[in-house]
Amino acid sequence: MIIPEPIPESKPEPVIIAPEPEPIPEPVKVVEPPPTDDYNFNTGESVVMKNVFFETNSFELKSASFYELNRLVDLLKAHPAMRIEIGGHTDSTGSKDYNLSLSEKRAKAVYQYLLERGISSSRLTFKGYGDNQPIFDNDTEFGRSQNRRTEFKIL
Repeated sequence: MIIPEPIPESKPEPVIIAPEPEPIPEPVKVVEPPPTDDYNFNTGESVVMKNVFFETNSFELKSASFYELNRLVDLLKAHPAMRIEIGGHTDSTGSKDYNLSLSEKRAKAVYQYLLERGISSSRLTFKGYGDNQPIFDNDTEFGRSQNRRTEFKIL
């Protein structure tokens, strides 16, 4: 007796359904307000620039700083009579001499950035303060991070 071979079961080809592509969002337009024309700047007033960054033990500006520094350029261009001092500050880690030198070099790096963007040297000065003007206690990491800062002071 001959037994027929079983017929292989045919499986349907899988159907792959691709998800609908996500719509491409419209680019977000960031509109910066004009420099603070309505703000009254007072001689001696200091402004901490929160987004000026350097590597540890370095005075080379990180590219993440450029946005903040360009805002300062715009401010100075909007107020052509304004003169400022760039102040560099450190925490108390390290020697006094090292901190003073590092803070001076960091302030000078910001000064150079402003010069390269067309701000006259007659409107700018820079000074390193080292760890001599803390704004927080240097006993905590948070306090030290706040003391490592760059400011500008209205002259």
